[in-house]
Amino acid sequence: MSTSSAPERELADFLATWTRRRPGWQFVGTGGNRRLRSAEALARDLLDDAEFAEFRVAEWLRTPEGRIVEAAVSQVLPWPGSAEFQLLVEAISLAAKAKAKAKAKQRQHIRFALRLPLPWTMSVWWRGFPVQLACGES
Repeated sequence: MSTSSAPERELADFLATWTRRRPGWQFVGTGGNRRLRSAEALARDLLDDAEFAEFRVAEWLRTPEGRIVEAAVSQVLPWPGSAEFQLLVEAISLAAKAKAKAKAKQRQHIRFALRLPLPWTMSVWWRGFPVQLACGES
């Protein structure tokens, strides 16, 4: 009988499918030049996946359930000492931190936009420019 939590099972199911669809996900190069990918490159691949975007992984890292990531990976790669296991855990952690940073930046833009005078904000939208341009972003 499994004692895993729902988020852990969902993440494990996603990772099982994700790794199965990408044979050699952990490697770069071919033949004798094969080596482990960087966690950053793997994190970018995860962030590019629309299904991964739905996970609240960033929240899991800040809670006592931060072990959800390791537990989920252990259901897919049952070798905690392996380089692949550590690579996947680190990539998920990096992707989660990137998601959290992007979300915080988005909240900052929204807070700034809400402080703008309404007539100015409306004139910016009327001209077809997003409010983010008013925040210094392009």
